[in-house]
Amino acid sequence: MSPDQQFVKFPVTVLDWRRHLSAIDWTVLTVIHDKISRWDKVQDAVSISQIEAETTLSKTAIKESLARLCKSDGPLEVVGRGVRRIPVYSIRPCDRVALRPGHLAAGSSGALYQNGTPDRPAPL
Repeated sequence: MSPDQQFVKFPVTVLDWRRHLSAIDWTVLTVIHDKISRWDKVQDAVSISQIEAETTLSKTAIKESLARLCKSDGPLEVVGRGVRRIPVYSIRPCDRVALRPGHLAAGSSGALYQNGTPDRPAPL
């Protein structure tokens, strides 16, 4: 991406993560994607303070999000450490099954009953 370009393109392999991430995790992922893609890189060192500067998230929320995103089935992989031991991130392509909008996998922790509560069905 050239320095004068005013938008960030998301490859489909990154966009596919949207349906599988919380708003906080998606926000953190997009900041990291922006930092990586800004200069046509495939990986880059991104600090918590850089993510803080680009969002309204607290340091704690960012750390918790990064822990979720860096799990073995998550979108981020730490491929090394940069200057001052800052993690170097790479974004994995989404390999999860795509679900139609409004449909969740059976037993999914995100499944809600009709009344919108996760713990009990709507009254009859």
